This record gives sequence, C-alpha cells and structure tokens, in this order.
Amino acid sequence: MSGRTTHEDVLACCHGFSIIASDRLLGVVETPVFSGAALEPDYLIVRTADSIPGSFLKVPLALVGEVDGELGRISLSAPVEDIIEGRPDPRAGPEPRSADPTR
Repeated sequence: MSGRTTHEDVLACCHGFSIIASDRLLGVVETPVFSGAALEPDYLIVRTADSIPGSFLKVPLALVGEVDGELGRISLSAPVEDIIEGRPDPRAGPEPRSADPTR
C-alpha cells in the first residue's frame, strides 16, 4: 500500500478546512457528511464566516473544485451568494440522492 494521500482521503477528514467560494471565504468545514458506506462525503457542513455565529450551510461535494490538504483549504466553483441561495453550479452534476424518502 502506498503512502500517497488521495482527494478522497483528504475530504473524508477535512474538519477545520477553510472553504473558499469562487468570490470569497465562505467559512470552515464543521464536518463531512457521508451516505452509507461511501468513502467520499456527499456534503460538507460549513460553519459560515459572515453570518450569525453558529450558522451552517450544507455544501454539495459537486461544488468542490480544488482541495489542498497541506494548506487545509477547499475551493468551490460557485460564488457565496449562489451557495447560500441554494442555486446549483451549472457545471456540477446532479446532487447525490438522499436516503430520506421525504426529500
């Protein structure tokens, strides 16, 4: 087994990483959220930087552009306002399906 760290490995344990939207800082990863036995998270729960303390956003992994494990930074492909409003990035694929049948 190699000692090489993969994109998947870094995202699986990215708590505390800075999240940079395409236009500015969004916040800090509180926790990655996984579905089932997946090795890569479906979403990142982000503690927002510019809003009420204790506010969180659910960011789909499809918006993740670059991941820098050494700097503890994740870049997103959408601006903050689009993420807050829940507007999807047209370059991103469909959102992962929820295991919750009410969604």
